[in-house]
Amino acid sequence: MIHDIRLTYGALSVIFRNWRSADLPRSDVPFPSGDPYSKFGTKLTTGISFTRPEFWNISAHLIQADYDALTAIWAKSDAARRSGGDPYVILDDESQEVFEDGATLATLTRSVVTGTIPRQLNGGVYSYGRFQAEFKDPPKFGRWGRLQKAGALNCQGGVRVCPVDLILEDTRILI
Repeated sequence: MIHDIRLTYGALSVIFRNWRSADLPRSDVPFPSGDPYSKFGTKLTTGISFTRPEFWNISAHLIQADYDALTAIWAKSDAARRSGGDPYVILDDESQEVFEDGATLATLTRSVVTGTIPRQLNGGVYSYGRFQAEFKDPPKFGRWGRLQKAGALNCQGGVRVCPVDLILEDTRILI
């Protein structure tokens, strides 16, 4: 469904669709010193170190099943990070398209969210991207409450939801 963000870790998955903010969740992370430099002091102009990472600041309401999945994803990802394993989640972002300048449908380098169709236009390709991301902090959960309507759910008395805020950063590894 367009405008959703899906996090997947192994067999676990959670979909964010009930946004608490009107702001788009994804933005570029600015380099702290303006331009990146190598450990030898030379200015980087190409490669993964030069690519600005994407940054997601997600603020949403979760129903019980998504809350359960997110707490399990966080716990397993954090345990893997602490033990030297693979802590990275797959993030399918349908909230905003990614523009890949100079690409064609045949040369697109980023994976595309399943079920979406890339568009070739303006000398490049627009697509909903798939990212490898990592948690910057643990998810911050609020108090459980009720919403009268939560996404496709609409029931008398409201739907029980939990607010969550979390921050993820792109690893800049194309998957």
